[in-house]
Formats: sequence, C-alpha cells, structure tokens
Amino acid sequence: MSLSLRRAFTLIELMVVILMIAVMAGVIVPAYSHYYMKAQFDSTARQVQDIFAFAREQAIVRDTTVTVSYDPQTHAFTAQVAPPQTQTDLPVALAGAVNADGSTSQGGETQKSCRLDPDVNIGSFSVSSAASGTAGGPSGGNQLHFLGDGTVEGATLSITSGNGYAAQFQLWPATGRLTRMDPQP
Repeated sequence: MSLSLRRAFTLIELMVVILMIAVMAGVIVPAYSHYYMKAQFDSTARQVQDIFAFAREQAIVRDTTVTVSYDPQTHAFTAQVAPPQTQTDLPVALAGAVNADGSTSQGGETQKSCRLDPDVNIGSFSVSSAASGTAGGPSGGNQLHFLGDGTVEGATLSITSGNGYAAQFQLWPATGRLTRMDPQP
C-alpha cells in the first residue's frame, strides 16, 4: 500500500513570504517616489533650457531679435520673435498659423512659452549687459534679447523646487547658450 503525501505551504511559510514582500515594498515605493520627483524637476529644468535654445535658434535663423522674458505673475518664460522687416508680403492665410515646432504665429510674430510647475520657483534671475557686465542690463532685469548673430546679454538663473531640488544656469553672452552649472548625478 502506497501512501501519497501531499506537501502544502504552512502558515509560517506564507507569513514569511508576505513579510518579505512588505519589506521590499517599503523600500521600493519611497525610492521610486524620490526618483519620480527628481525626474519631474529635471524635466522642468530641460524646458527652461529649451525655451532659451529656441530663442537663440530663431534669432539666428530669422536674423532678427528674439526677446525672452519671465513673468512672475504667470510663472512662465516667453520667447517672442520680432517680425522680420523683409517678409511683409505673407499671404493672409499664413498669418496665425501653427508651426511644426508647436509655436504659434500671430501677424508675423512667433511666440513660445514655458510655464513652470507650481512647486518650482525662480530663486534668482539676474540679467547683465554683454558689454559692461552690469546687473539689470538694458531690459530692466526680466528680459533678454537674442540678436541675429546669436549673442545675448549674459544672465544667471536658479530654480528650486518645493522638494529641495535646485538647478543653476549660466547664459553665456558670446554664444547665447544656457548651460546647467550644478552637478547632476
């Protein structure tokens, strides 16, 4: 006569497995939350860099002045392309069109905005004149002017989040490039 033994999990084994899953979840969930908040902040920092890169590119391509301004009321950066003097013969159908890069044209002027997340604050935004290096520049402190050759007033910018993340940027007058100065992991 053969006895067949059936092997099953004991209650203690099941409790050990559940405890291991709980410990792993307790470690993984906060780490993922931290990673997600950092990724959101880095995305906002990239959006700020993108608005300055867009302004520089449009100034060079269109050989015109592009003004980047920060509005603390709307918490947004806006790049405004001055209308070129030579393109006054555009058909009416092209006025107010949406460009391939997502910017909008309104009567020959192109505009692109970057609204910051509500928990991200501008720590400092200091504009300096390219020639004299004085703070404030010709625009009063919250506007920059990219010229057709890619040059711009110099500036420093820092943004901080409510979660303790910070980024510092430097706008180089000779090249018009905005670089992130803080170390990134």
